[in-house]
Amino acid sequence: MFELVLVLAVGIAFLVETHLARHWSPGYSLSGIRVLRRSCHALKPARDLPRAERMELRFMETELPTFDFKRMGPDRLAFHENYSGAKTVYTQVMRGYLSFDRRTGEVQVVGLLNYFALCFLLALVAGALASVDVGGLIFMPFGLLVLGICYAMQAGRYDEVLSAAAAEWGSQDDVTGHAG
Repeated sequence: MFELVLVLAVGIAFLVETHLARHWSPGYSLSGIRVLRRSCHALKPARDLPRAERMELRFMETELPTFDFKRMGPDRLAFHENYSGAKTVYTQVMRGYLSFDRRTGEVQVVGLLNYFALCFLLALVAGALASVDVGGLIFMPFGLLVLGICYAMQAGRYDEVLSAAAAEWGSQDDVTGHAG
C-alpha cells in the first residue's frame, strides 16, 4: 500500500508540473529550489534583450529535446525542454530561466528543481527506508545515479542556453558559475 501511495504522489506531481509548464505559470517558471546558477557577461549588450523565438531557433537542429522560451517580465526569459520530435530523451530534473542585467551586462541562467524530480527523490528515500528487503536499498542508489546523470546532461545544456543568450544579446566573455 505504501508503495502505491509513493507512485501516486510522483504521478500527481508529474501531472501538476506538466500543466504548470504548459501554461507558463509565472510562479512556477520563476520560483522554486535553485539547483544551478551560472553567469557570463556580454561585452557589448544590445538595447533589446534576445527574443524567445530567436532563442528557440538556436536549438532546433538537435536529436535532443528542443527548448521553448517565454518572456517573463522586462528582464527574464523562462525556458524548458520540448520533447516533441526528440530522438534522444532524458528526465527533466529542472526548469530554467535567464535573467539579464542591463546595467552590468551580466546574463545569468538559473535551474530550478522540478517538483517531479523532488517527489521522485523523496519517494526513493522513503521507499528505501520503509523497505524490509535488499531490493529497496539497491534501487535507491540506482535512482540517485539516474537523477545525477540527468542533472549533468541538463546542466551542460543550460550552459549552451547561457552561451546562446549572451551571443544573442552581445559578445560574450567568461562564463562563471556553480551549482545551487
